[in-house]
Amino acid sequence: MLPLDEIRTLLKEHDDPLQLERPGDFDKEASARRFGHLTAALERRFGPSGGAPQYQYPREYARF
Repeated sequence: MLPLDEIRTLLKEHDDPLQLERPGDFDKEASARRFGHLTAALERRFGPSGGAPQYQYPREYARF
């Protein structure tokens, strides 16, 4: 794990202080598309989901 001062530096460089949930240039449609590709690839490799609890971020794009 990185030292705390390096983590703080990275967060200050990459976080948008006005948008705490996601970066200011976050593209929701592109992210949803990438998540869909990932989900499809995982289902091809491992089969369909067996049902899992829903968490805040994955539930925006997936149904478990």
